[in-house]
Amino acid sequence: MVILSLSVTSVAYAQNPDSGQMTLSKDLSNDPIAQDLLRKIEQTKKMITELERKEFEQNQARENLEQMRNDSIARLAQDLDEWERLWEKHSSRNSFEQFVNHKPSFVQGVFWDQFEFMEQKVLAGRAAMGNVLANGGTMQEAKLAYHSAASTQKIELIEMNAQFNVKHNLADYEEQQIFNSTGQVHFSPATQAKLAEIYSDYKTQPGYIIANTDDLNVPNTESGAVLCETGYVLVTRVTSGVKTCVSNSIAQKWIDNNVSGVIVGSNNNAASYLKITPGTQCEENHFVIYNTIQSEYQCVSDAIANKMLSEKTGEIHTLPEYILKKDAQKITDDAIFTINQSISQLQHDYDANLKSIEIQYNKMIDSEKSSLKNELQEVVAKYKNDGKINKELITEILLEIRNTSDSLTEKLYDEKLESIQLLNIEFKKSLKDIVNGYENNPKINIDWNIFDDDIPMPQINKDISTQTMSMPIQNGIFTLDNIGIVDAFGKQFDEINIGQALQIAADITNPYDHDQQFVYAIAIADEENNTIQDSRWVSGTLNPDQTFNVSLSWTPDYSGLYYAIVSTGANLNSTVHVANVSIEVQPSDRISNENYCKNDYVLLFKYSDNSPMCASPDTASKLIDIGMAFY
Repeated sequence: MVILSLSVTSVAYAQNPDSGQMTLSKDLSNDPIAQDLLRKIEQTKKMITELERKEFEQNQARENLEQMRNDSIARLAQDLDEWERLWEKHSSRNSFEQFVNHKPSFVQGVFWDQFEFMEQKVLAGRAAMGNVLANGGTMQEAKLAYHSAASTQKIELIEMNAQFNVKHNLADYEEQQIFNSTGQVHFSPATQAKLAEIYSDYKTQPGYIIANTDDLNVPNTESGAVLCETGYVLVTRVTSGVKTCVSNSIAQKWIDNNVSGVIVGSNNNAASYLKITPGTQCEENHFVIYNTIQSEYQCVSDAIANKMLSEKTGEIHTLPEYILKKDAQKITDDAIFTINQSISQLQHDYDANLKSIEIQYNKMIDSEKSSLKNELQEVVAKYKNDGKINKELITEILLEIRNTSDSLTEKLYDEKLESIQLLNIEFKKSLKDIVNGYENNPKINIDWNIFDDDIPMPQINKDISTQTMSMPIQNGIFTLDNIGIVDAFGKQFDEINIGQALQIAADITNPYDHDQQFVYAIAIADEENNTIQDSRWVSGTLNPDQTFNVSLSWTPDYSGLYYAIVSTGANLNSTVHVANVSIEVQPSDRISNENYCKNDYVLLFKYSDNSPMCASPDTASKLIDIGMAFY
């Protein structure tokens, strides 16, 4: 074995501070291992230097690139600003504005409403598209969602154009309701009646008003302001801008009738009556919802809308649903109009027949009363000229004649009542024939209870019943005042007797600022709440704030306490019970069996015609003292 041993006692390195290179001491300068180690150190240093250089160059390039990017973005923004400036006039809104500016000023509002409507459609489409993409949908699904939300049907355009024209006083709301979803007039008897109502006074229509601008010459001041003479109001024609002066009465009539096409006075924001529909643009964060309780569309806040939907008192309807529902309602309105026309004719015939019966029997009753009076006068004349007949005997004879006449009169009343009852039965039968077939139609509300004789009359609260009600009564639609029982001349009765024609009258007032139809109905019940006379009614139309005296007649055939049950409403289907009026008919047993006159009254005879009369003792004494009557 040969063992070699190397011992290095000292190694010295030195670094040249100027060159940064490593050198060996003189002892190791010839050592190969040391030389190799030195080379590797130098290589490592070069590698580090190269890496640092490359990193520096990369950082410098990155900074340069970021600067170039920022410069590019700035130049792009500048170019885009310049591009938008150059093409601003060609944007959709500005291009449309240039188009609208060439239109007459009175129609520009309609065009802008159309533009905003389409803008809302586009925004709805974009929102629907974004929602699909946000939930992971495909681009094809997003496109379909966009087209579904942004598309506009023809019926929507027709409906919204009608609303925009009404909004800007270029059309009448009621008149527009005559057209169907395709823009065609829905011809029917109901439509013809509505057209007749709208154009009943052609002078209140926009076409006439716009065509006739020569109401009064309008003087101008030096400043250009328009003045009208005292008693006249300034009116501006919407379509032409022509200003005229009309009398206060004419201006008020146009206001009351919601005449479109004109601006009365200085109200430049005047607009025709327009209901809220699913196409109405509500204020921000508000939505259109259908109130199922009030049966109308309303603009409500998001919170209220959610509450109504959760409580099932509100519904969300689309504009096409609303439009098609209106078409269906026109068909229903036609059926209702036909039914009401038939009922109106039937009621007219019933009233005529009832009047004929009343006239016929009233003549016979009046004839009997006249015969009674003549017969009594003959007996009194004989008593006056023949001293052989004493007063007790004449009283007995008069009472017998009176009882015979009363018996005959009561028989006539019974016959009259029987004839009226038969007429009522026939009326109900004919009425039922008219409405038969509509039992299962939920859109047509018919009160079938009127055909059921077993249905009790409204419960009577006798504590509030009075013969005359002076306090106004509100039923939510009308105000009733001065409800009472009067004669044909409007005077109250001192005493109501059998056979007297009574009028259950009242003053009915329309408190609204628009015309309102009304129905005034009366039924008669006895003290036990039994029906004595079925409900009869009278209908009509009240102008804004108009008060009208209405009355319905009834003739009592028997004595007793009765109640007139008063109901009112906008139509027969909406009448509500508002009041009970007591009617006390004096009983026949108020006549004494021993005397001609009722209890506590005395029998007298008039000097003028020898006719008998009854009076209180004090009155009898006064009449005798002044020579007007004798015992």
